[in-house]
Amino acid sequence: MVEEIKKGLTQKEINEKAVEMELLRQDMQKIDQQLVALETRKMQMHEVLEAIKTMKGGEDILIPLGPGFFVKGELKKGDKVLLGVGANIVLEKNIGEAERDIKKSIRELEKLERDMKSDLVKMSERMDDLQKMLIKYYGG
Repeated sequence: MVEEIKKGLTQKEINEKAVEMELLRQDMQKIDQQLVALETRKMQMHEVLEAIKTMKGGEDILIPLGPGFFVKGELKKGDKVLLGVGANIVLEKNIGEAERDIKKSIRELEKLERDMKSDLVKMSERMDDLQKMLIKYYGG
């Protein structure tokens, strides 16, 4: 990076660095938004895990129909759960299997979160390098 500063920058290179900074800023903002969504998903998974651990059967429950809409129901059997796996496909699992699947999903979300945070650090470092380069060029 220092060599670039010493040799000077053309106007085209300055423009390219400015565009790169803007793209980095946008990418960092997207990752921040994704991290918020990821954290929400992790919290939901933890809530489901806790609910699975405590359900027994014969309990009154609220069944969600959509955002803010529920019907009352009774939990008939507490040893099996239905797990949506996508494309309107549902699998029946026993509690132990469901707990393992949820814990695995949480671990995968945590790994993804670490990777995204690592990417953010790298982007931030690159942004700092670009800012220093442009400040040096403009005599700041």
